[in-house]
Amino acid sequence: MNNARFQALCLTCIGLVCILSSCGPKAKQADAMVTIFGQAAGVVLEYNTPLDKSSINKETFQVKGKSIMSVFVSNSNQFKNDNGKDSDQGDGRYVIILLNQPTNASEADDLKISFGGEAPKLNLEVTQVAPVNTAKGEVIKPWSKALKTKESYFVEGWLKK
Repeated sequence: MNNARFQALCLTCIGLVCILSSCGPKAKQADAMVTIFGQAAGVVLEYNTPLDKSSINKETFQVKGKSIMSVFVSNSNQFKNDNGKDSDQGDGRYVIILLNQPTNASEADDLKISFGGEAPKLNLEVTQVAPVNTAKGEVIKPWSKALKTKESYFVEGWLKK
C-alpha cells in the first residue's frame, strides 16, 4: 500500500472512531432550577440513556461554587417539591442535583429578585467527578470539562432538607 493511501485509511479510521465515541452514553444538557427569588435551587442533568440510580450520590457531581444537598435519578426533568422527595425517582435519564440554600448574604451571590416573567439565566457549571453506570451496565467516565447550564426554570418554594 502506498503512503498516500495508508494516510487516507488512517484518517478515515480516526474519523470513524471519533464519530463512534460520541455516540456512547453521556450527559446531553444541564438546566438550572431557580426559586421565585432567583436563587439557584438545583441543576437538572439530562443523559442520553437511563442511568442506574444506585451508582449516583451527592459525591458523584460538583457544582462550581455551590454545596450539594442531595442527588437523585428521575424519569422526569421536573422536580416536584414534596419535602425533598420526587415521585418519579427510579432509573431514568435525568439527574436532579439539589443545592443547599445560602445561609448568609455572601453565599447568595446569585440572588436576583424575580417576581413573574421568565426565570433569570443562571450560569452554573456542573461536573461529573465519579463514574456513573447506565441501566444497561455501561460506565460513563468522569468528565474533565464542566457542563454549563443552558436554560433556567422556576421551582416552587425552597427545597427542604
